[in-house]
Amino acid sequence: MAKNAKAGRPGVQPDDHFQMMLDLAPLCCFSFNDKYEISACNQYALKLFEVNDAGEFAALGLVGLSPEHQPDGQLSSNALKKHIKKAMQEGSVKFEWVARTDATAELPCDVTLVRSHMRGEPCVMAYLRDKRELKNAISLMEKLEEMAFSDALTGLSTRRYFMEMAEKELRDCIIHVYPFHLLMIDIDFFKRVNDTYGHPVGDEVLIILAERMRTVTRPDTLIARYGGEEFIVMLPRISNHAAEKVARRIRKNVADTAFEVEDLKIDLTVSIGLASKTNADEKLLDLIKHADEAMYAAKHAGRNTVRQYHA
Repeated sequence: MAKNAKAGRPGVQPDDHFQMMLDLAPLCCFSFNDKYEISACNQYALKLFEVNDAGEFAALGLVGLSPEHQPDGQLSSNALKKHIKKAMQEGSVKFEWVARTDATAELPCDVTLVRSHMRGEPCVMAYLRDKRELKNAISLMEKLEEMAFSDALTGLSTRRYFMEMAEKELRDCIIHVYPFHLLMIDIDFFKRVNDTYGHPVGDEVLIILAERMRTVTRPDTLIARYGGEEFIVMLPRISNHAAEKVARRIRKNVADTAFEVEDLKIDLTVSIGLASKTNADEKLLDLIKHADEAMYAAKHAGRNTVRQYHA
């Protein structure tokens, strides 16, 4: 058997094999020897700390790539030695660290040290995670969540999100015997706006309407773009009279003030249908259907009005 067989791959020396394993690590990884010196590092570490090669990284060391003092006031050199000693004694240790990539840029990190061996000598492997990556990941997730739950044009809730929230709220209102109401709102003759002025103007009208509905409802009111020029509003835990007042406030706000888009002033109205929970077996889809029927009744009554569903 060839002498290098223990390396795991033919023709790969143990040092090369160890380096290959470091480079395959999905995060910044390097090792300390028993003199607290960096003895090896991966490509991720060079990229993160913006150094040219492993020799430069080893010469600087983690202390050289950190401010003199950590946020708790400890000297970085003393704090690092303490953590390495603890890892050597206990097998592993986790801690927060502030490094830097240059004289000014701070690099907040989570560090895990693990006792190991390299070339038969004891060492401590350091795995460092850049906290900025986690922050960026959270920010990205928040943006994706906002995209999933917010209508791209108006900023109101999406139909999907509305349905999920309304289902939960309706169940709660049924359990606690609270009132629950829905408004279905449709812009009268909206097709004329698109045909006369173009879809970009129509989009601006929808944006303005969304903002107007926000101004005449409570901040916690759930309003969604249901589709096209149709909107739906959830009004739980208020009386039927109060829900009707909200509907009439929206109608009046739209009818009383023209929609100003660029140099245009466009007069518009809306038709609104109101449906209310009447029994403990009420289903959300039934209430939506009832609100929709009431909204069409408002249109048949001449538009620019509010109608309530009655079985």
